[in-house]
Amino acid sequence: MIGEGIPAVRTRNLIKHEYGHAVDYHLNQQYYINRSEVMHEVMAIFVERALGVEKEYNLEGSPHKPAAQLLQGLKQTDFIAMNFLEQWAFLSPLIDHKEAPAYFQKHLRKKTFVDLLVAYGKKVKNNLR
Repeated sequence: MIGEGIPAVRTRNLIKHEYGHAVDYHLNQQYYINRSEVMHEVMAIFVERALGVEKEYNLEGSPHKPAAQLLQGLKQTDFIAMNFLEQWAFLSPLIDHKEAPAYFQKHLRKKTFVDLLVAYGKKVKNNLR
């Protein structure tokens, strides 16, 4: 049986991660075929986090770790002010994670403390609804 001996939460989280790969494949076929391993994982981890999974990826040599680090770095930019679809559209054209720093520098700006407070305020306000 699938998932036998694996905790249900871990199985659900794995399914969300793999769903991220499937969504990327179906919505971004023109990019998906040529993506680096790390960018495949960026897109999957992005979807899993949007679905509420906050997993740490610390395994050295795995493409998951640099993918998670790349996404973590985006939290310090105005990427966090975008909605899910804007973030998806922003990440989708990236083929190789090595292109990401220049791409981010060109299209994003670093968050100031005030920006972070405004973004936090919006999240609090949305959660109160």
